[in-house]
Amino acid sequence: MMNANNYFGKVRQGVLGTANNEKQTPYIAVTVTLVHEAGNGEWLGITPVDRLAYWHLSEAAWPHTIKRLAAIGFTRDFNAIAFVGEAVETGVIWVCTHETYQGKTRERWDLANWGEKEHTPPTTDQIRTFNARLKTTTAAATVPSSPPPGPPQSTSASGGPVGAPLDSDGQPFDADDIPF
Repeated sequence: MMNANNYFGKVRQGVLGTANNEKQTPYIAVTVTLVHEAGNGEWLGITPVDRLAYWHLSEAAWPHTIKRLAAIGFTRDFNAIAFVGEAVETGVIWVCTHETYQGKTRERWDLANWGEKEHTPPTTDQIRTFNARLKTTTAAATVPSSPPPGPPQSTSASGGPVGAPLDSDGQPFDADDIPF
């Protein structure tokens, strides 16, 4: 089992499948070849290893899965699944988390920071609409009087930061920072 951490790897292929559950949920499994792991603020080379990212194609999951697929260059044809662009040619950052289901721990793979590349600020009219909606919700009246305490600072066993490696400017690495 891989460590719960950030990894860098290239998309290789995708296949469709159906879960062996009561609902028989359809999914796409994307094969990724991982070549680097984040550690002590830098990318550490690892023996290349393939992992699968499973994304459901159910009605509820569809919008999120389509965004993920677009982020990795899906050519929009489920009859001939293919990917193009950065995720295939140079690679992207993936995150491994551990999930326990029915007493078994397994890896869960997803894109790191997917969908967060660029934010367009809302228009003045949108902000006005948000504020008007907020005034009509009961949740607005139950705002806590003070924020919760912040989480404790986490460090790895070697004393370095936990999470995504940082570049020389102290910002998380992105594809432009990878020297290959």
